[in-house]
Amino acid sequence: MQFNIFMSTTKLESVEQLLNLYQQGERTFTEVRLELANFSLANLNQINLRKARLRRGQFIEVKLISANLSEADLVEADLSKSILIESNLAKTNLTKARLIRADLSGANLSNAILTNADLSEACLIASSMIGCNLANSNLQSANLTSAVLAKAILAEAQLNQANLTRTILTEANLMGANLVGARLIRTYLTRVNLRGANLAGCDLSLADLRHADLREANLKGANLTGANLSDANLTRANLHKANLEGVELARANLRNAKLTYANLRGSNLLKADLSEANLAQANLTQAGLLLCYLTGTNLAYANLDEANLIGVNLTQANLLATSVENTILPNGTKTQGKM
Repeated sequence: MQFNIFMSTTKLESVEQLLNLYQQGERTFTEVRLELANFSLANLNQINLRKARLRRGQFIEVKLISANLSEADLVEADLSKSILIESNLAKTNLTKARLIRADLSGANLSNAILTNADLSEACLIASSMIGCNLANSNLQSANLTSAVLAKAILAEAQLNQANLTRTILTEANLMGANLVGARLIRTYLTRVNLRGANLAGCDLSLADLRHADLREANLKGANLTGANLSDANLTRANLHKANLEGVELARANLRNAKLTYANLRGSNLLKADLSEANLAQANLTQAGLLLCYLTGTNLAYANLDEANLIGVNLTQANLLATSVENTILPNGTKTQGKM
């Protein structure tokens, strides 16, 4: 009697049974229940484990290319160094899972749950993570180049030294996230929540941060050259020694922000609010400050040479030793020397 490889896989009792069926050509193992199972080093390419219950399973260095793990239960599973290229993990529960150095290039993780998961040094290039929950996850040194994380939850996540070049993070929640030294070159961050996030030393050059919430964020020493921060909220943000050359800051809220020694050369601050901000020793050469609010702003020893200050409100501003050579003042006249 020929063995029926299409037997009900939900009744599988061991890893050996599943592997034997896989070797015979079976690929569909939906809703299988194999908790604490050890699949390490196995080849399971194109396997269908949709809605499988695989909690605390061992999948170390497993090949799962183009596998279907959608809606599976992989809570506390170990998938370290596994190959999940173009796999389907949509709506999969990976809470507290280990995916250290896993390759998830082109994978679908939309609406997956990865809270407290460890994805350090993982490869997520061009992966789809729309609406994914990565709160408190570890993505240190992970590669997320060109990944899509629109509306994803990354609150308190560890993203230090991560590569987020050209990543789409539109409307994502990164509140309190650690992005120290991360690369966010040409990254899409429109309407993102980065309140209280640590972005010290980040490379945000040419990033799109329109309408971003950066209240109380730490951007000390960050590189923001050519970035678009129009309508962004940077209230009480720390931008000490940040490079903001050529940055678009029209209508941005920078009240009480720290911009000491910051480079704002050639930046556009049209109608920006810098009330009570600290711009001591800042470089504002050739900056456009039309209709800007500088009430109570500290501009001591700042460089405003060739800047445009037409319509600016300088009430109670500190202009001690401020350099204004060839600067257009609020009344439209040019002046030379220091104020």
